[in-house]
Amino acid sequence: MRKFWFVGSVLFGVGLLIFSLVLANAANRSVRALEKEAVAEVTAPTLQLIPDCSSGPDIQFNVLGFNWDVAEGIVLQWDGVDQLLLPANTHSGSFSYTWTFTGVADGQHEVRAFSTGVGSEYDEAVQNYTVPCGGVTDAPPSGTDIIISRQADEGIISTSSQSVFGPNICVHYGDPFSPWNSPWQPGAYTYQYRIKIPAGYAHDVVRVELFDPDSMNRADNTHTITRTANAVSPSLPLTSTLQCGINGGSSNRKNPCILRTGEVDGSGTPVGGLNLDQVNPNWFVRVDENRGAGAAPGNGQCGSPANYNPAFNTATFFQLYYFRQNAPDVTERVNLAAYTGQTGDGVRDAGDHNTDLRWVSPGADAGVPVDPGSSATFEVDLTQDTLNIITDTTTGDRYLYLDVTGLSGASDNNFEIWAGPPVYTATVPSEVNARNLYLLDNPGAHDSAGVKVYALDYLPQDSKWTRPLEIPLVDLTAADAGAIFRISLYDSDAGSRPPVTFFIDTIPEGDWSMTFGMPGVDDPDGLPDGVRCRPGSCSTQWVDPAYKLTLPVTLTGGRLMARYIGGFSDSYGWQVERVVTAVPPVKANITGPVSGTVGITDTFSAFVTPITVDWPLTYTWQIDGQAPLVRVSDKTMDSVDVVWTSGGNHTVALRVTNAGGEILSTETTIVAGTRFYYLPLIIKEAQ
Repeated sequence: MRKFWFVGSVLFGVGLLIFSLVLANAANRSVRALEKEAVAEVTAPTLQLIPDCSSGPDIQFNVLGFNWDVAEGIVLQWDGVDQLLLPANTHSGSFSYTWTFTGVADGQHEVRAFSTGVGSEYDEAVQNYTVPCGGVTDAPPSGTDIIISRQADEGIISTSSQSVFGPNICVHYGDPFSPWNSPWQPGAYTYQYRIKIPAGYAHDVVRVELFDPDSMNRADNTHTITRTANAVSPSLPLTSTLQCGINGGSSNRKNPCILRTGEVDGSGTPVGGLNLDQVNPNWFVRVDENRGAGAAPGNGQCGSPANYNPAFNTATFFQLYYFRQNAPDVTERVNLAAYTGQTGDGVRDAGDHNTDLRWVSPGADAGVPVDPGSSATFEVDLTQDTLNIITDTTTGDRYLYLDVTGLSGASDNNFEIWAGPPVYTATVPSEVNARNLYLLDNPGAHDSAGVKVYALDYLPQDSKWTRPLEIPLVDLTAADAGAIFRISLYDSDAGSRPPVTFFIDTIPEGDWSMTFGMPGVDDPDGLPDGVRCRPGSCSTQWVDPAYKLTLPVTLTGGRLMARYIGGFSDSYGWQVERVVTAVPPVKANITGPVSGTVGITDTFSAFVTPITVDWPLTYTWQIDGQAPLVRVSDKTMDSVDVVWTSGGNHTVALRVTNAGGEILSTETTIVAGTRFYYLPLIIKEAQ
């Protein structure tokens, strides 16, 4: 595969410098606090090092640049020595390389990029690299594991896929981070995935498959579809000829075309009494959205060409890696294989990989090569490719990781991920529609054998369903009993509608569920109606504050689910955070009588602030002379009934605790003593 930005000579400076076409990992960066205001378009040429320090003397880091003038050459230097020249008109204005040096001395080293322009056209950017940097080691990324799709284990695509936009577009289309001018994460951004290999995995190889990693759209609009065996009936034949636009999606090649198969009726009910996961509601023709404004590959503004223009297509970078245990306290990231999805524009690539609407494993499948510099393929041999892979000492689980980054372009690139044993390649088709049919007609034929693919913290979603849909978000165990989750949605607008209901698939909704966004109704976490935007009205914004869910203390396992209407081809994002540090109670205001009577019941109530305090809250009431009364609650108010047994001054004390801290409040009550009742005295004359 021709790499348009890797042109010119490579010169060797200090030690051994190895260039491989590997996009920089976002290095498990923390996303800044989400701001409301937009930022100006990022236009200054930029140079970024990830990481920017290491322990030495052998170092490896990624060199990333963007916003450089394509009409000028770019020179990259290490400590003043030229390392790479990118001639004018051979790059897209962005570049990414992995640099490896050996025998590097301690101290600060300079990485410089400058253009070949002169005068006002000259551009320059400098970053420093430090050796050593305080014992920083490569550590596996942490975060909340988000289930990527309803049928992820089987590899069936029906109601959603994932999608990222290219960096040369605005954030208004549903991807909050990939555009370089993002107000939340300016510059390059990488979505991260964790692939869990369970302890009982009985295979030596894990095959990682990518669905449609390119950003190319086919042109034809007329297609003969085939239906699943379950759905065929006298009124629903085995095959039909359908057209884009008339039978679903758009006939304009720049837009998605997803044909309605008729296996689900107009009300959203599957035919023949089947459930949604037993039928094939959609036939996929085009899944990507060709977008961009200004000169290709896009100027960072919103817009789309009048007709399909592959120069705006997004090149998406996929980096597969793992972490090696080198010593008890030293871990190291090891890149395995990289793949850059094609655009078909004839400049960045020729569009010759057989990936459009197909499931592929780069390097393992003919016609889909891994990028130069990859030490393995996307079929990872656990006995050879993952030396000393970190293993969870409690569960025995092992992990692979996958980074997904929009490298260049402005379009919406849909993709999906599956991982499992490679034992199905001879029988299960790779084309998405043929695969969907085969797997629905042959349940269990493409099982992942327990391998799970999770998005970390953020899931970039593209909805293909216009009715309420039950979406799995998080796998739960008994350890999640009473856990607090904060969940937000980004840019839920086109076709989405309120409310959104969260529930657990092992607990009846009548026992536990939380519904947000009901018009005229306060949200169940205590926020008044109207504070949050509702699905359908959250264009270019996050639900803020995030929905707060406190799981029941009786939880033993299951999945945290969301019932949500996403709309057709609406790109939006999930953010799921398992709260580690809870918001503590600050004050508990006790109200009750200032005096009482022996034998009479009095009620004392407590109101805990702030309203954002995290649950569960443990209320411990202590009344003089009585046993403590303990309650665990998901409410910010609690009360206790007290029957006084003696006179005198008594105190009512309350301790409120949660995972974030505790407070103690005391109320003094004066008890008057025993009350005497006097009956009327009737005096009778003596007889």
